[in-house]
Amino acid sequence: MEYVPPVEQMPGEPLVFLVRSASEPGKQHRVELDSYDTNGSCTCIRFSIQCAPKLERGTKGGTPATRCSHIERAYREFGKIMVRKIVDYQAEQRRKEGR
Repeated sequence: MEYVPPVEQMPGEPLVFLVRSASEPGKQHRVELDSYDTNGSCTCIRFSIQCAPKLERGTKGGTPATRCSHIERAYREFGKIMVRKIVDYQAEQRRKEGR
């Protein structure tokens, strides 16, 4: 069986991730972080049945009631990616300045 990373950013789509299911081995869910005014959306059952209807009724996003674990994991990975980019950028700026 081929190794599937727990969370994988889609090439060319910086706000889209594939997140491996913890309960269904071999299954991945597509998470789009820019959906629902940055709450995110997911292809999992919990999001479609519980979270999306709340968001569509106007519930404020970004809470455990509106985000499944796959969205939370994608946001953690996105944060790591952004911190790495900032660290790399700052290091490059220091190199250019000769520090």
